[in-house]
Amino acid sequence: MSNTNDRLRLKDKILSNVAKAIKAIQQYSYSYSETGLILSNTDWQCHKLCENLDHALLHGLRHITNGYWRVVTEYTRKGTVKEIQRYNRVTTNLGRGRAWLYLALNECLLESYIRCLMEDEKHIKKYYVKEALLLDQQRMNVLLTLTSGLDFVTFQLDPVSLLNILK
Repeated sequence: MSNTNDRLRLKDKILSNVAKAIKAIQQYSYSYSETGLILSNTDWQCHKLCENLDHALLHGLRHITNGYWRVVTEYTRKGTVKEIQRYNRVTTNLGRGRAWLYLALNECLLESYIRCLMEDEKHIKKYYVKEALLLDQQRMNVLLTLTSGLDFVTFQLDPVSLLNILK
């Protein structure tokens, strides 16, 4: 019983951390609302957001060393997949997944991608254990709602420099 509770607490902690990171970005962004703000790799708020979203997408993966790259390529434009594959400094699927996350934020597509992940349980089950965050519809609805809070934030993240940020 406690093992199940521990898993639920971990998923809730991941979502709580995503919520805190998004709130920090919103507060930072609102302080620049008149002049407009473009968030980049140099902003600590972006580091925290990407780190916590990465945790959410990695949670419950059957083969964590491969990351979520193989999962997200199913929903990503072929041109974007090829672009990520051409990055010389990103040499692992774990790194490619993280590069994808940066591009999803840059292109304001993260919420759409999360919706795709939610709607394709059959595909997700191939890569994730049944207790994974991505297979928990209630918590995925929370994640979807949280990421909708990024709709008015402009990101300009360099996916190649992510190697220095997400470890």
